[in-house]
Amino acid sequence: MTNAETTKKLNVLVTGTRGRVGNAILPGLRRTFNITEFDIALPKTGGESLIHGDITEYEVVLSAIRKTKPDCIVHLAANANQDAPAEEIQAPNYQGLQNVYVAAATCHVPKIIFASSMHTHSGHSGFPDKSPFEDRRKINPGDPYNPGNPYGESKVWGEDLAREYYEQYGLRTVVLRLGDLNAANKPAEEPYTQFAPIWLSHPDAIQAFTKAILIDPPEPVAAYFVTSDNDGPYNIQPTIDDLGYIPKDGIAKG
Repeated sequence: MTNAETTKKLNVLVTGTRGRVGNAILPGLRRTFNITEFDIALPKTGGESLIHGDITEYEVVLSAIRKTKPDCIVHLAANANQDAPAEEIQAPNYQGLQNVYVAAATCHVPKIIFASSMHTHSGHSGFPDKSPFEDRRKINPGDPYNPGNPYGESKVWGEDLAREYYEQYGLRTVVLRLGDLNAANKPAEEPYTQFAPIWLSHPDAIQAFTKAILIDPPEPVAAYFVTSDNDGPYNIQPTIDDLGYIPKDGIAKG
């Protein structure tokens, strides 16, 4: 994969496809890529493009990667409940992610798209709709982590793991710290309007994942905030500059 989008239809293995993010982006990704789904919620005999499997079982993950020979893995599988206790986060978010990286390195997969979260910075005062800085500047992707819950801590650990696997095995990762992508596909309303500035529409999420798969950013492990065009407190300009991401939706656009 190069910085020029290619006409080759890449093989992409997507984990956790039956979750909230997977349901939102899979229809769009199928238009551009050869997609194989991997999820514990899939039927056990689902055909070539559906693999029933538990992300916490290493041999199952390894078998899926060997079978599909993906050009890229999109890793969505996780316990995404921001209120979940640490013990419920451990298996899917730590062991499951490590299984993917170990198996990907073993099979020489060149690239992973890791679905992270803005909860890597949710410990900031004013999260999610206000800047924590005195000068009210936007939070940049390179600013220090400040997770506010076990879920956010697991995403911080995952981003660090991605860097480790590049240093040891040359495995590239694009980290997408997703905003509020919700099933209703609209900005949050009462009583959760504070999440509206980090709203991420389904079409914009599809675009971000598509760009991340096709384009190699300047850094081999690069993290980006991903929201729609909401003028929120998280800086998406690097996402625009490096990935060519142009959000089409936003709270200011109605």
